[in-house]
Amino acid sequence: MFFTAPELAAFWSAAWSVPFRRACRWLAPDAQTNISLDTRPPKQIAPRCVQRWVGQAIQARLAWMRAHPEAAAYRYSGPYDECDPSIPRWTDRADVPYDRRILRISPEGHLLWRWNVEVERLLRISEAPPALVGADDWARAALGVSQRLSQLYAELKRRHRAMRARAILRDELRAYIEWDYRAAA
Repeated sequence: MFFTAPELAAFWSAAWSVPFRRACRWLAPDAQTNISLDTRPPKQIAPRCVQRWVGQAIQARLAWMRAHPEAAAYRYSGPYDECDPSIPRWTDRADVPYDRRILRISPEGHLLWRWNVEVERLLRISEAPPALVGADDWARAALGVSQRLSQLYAELKRRHRAMRARAILRDELRAYIEWDYRAAA
């Protein structure tokens, strides 16, 4: 396990996780917006502004899905679970990071595909009640996705520098919010 108990507990009061926690309809209002200034974010979750953007995009995507119930909910779902890379992992392997060597040799298109799969996985985590899988396992799954998103950002930043990497990822998030299978076909 890559996240400590204090890091899992800090997730519930970290400012950077508020947009994502607000997207989860299963959380009580105080759990969605609770912030403690003493909270220390995990080192693996950086930059926090990118994590906030992802949370905001998930909120916007969920609102778009409610407004367009006829649209496909998930972009990466397949006919069988093994074909569906965005299904959340609830096990002790939920927070396993990517191998940096693999990211380093991956083409940019594959990095962006992974980015979108992880964003969708986080959206699907937001749809699951934490009580169903356990608050620690739910937070571990969310933090694991956030860690992998940070790794993908770091690789894009290595290739393009920070401002260009952030622009690329913001474009990906904008495209994800209103993604519709009919428009993509």
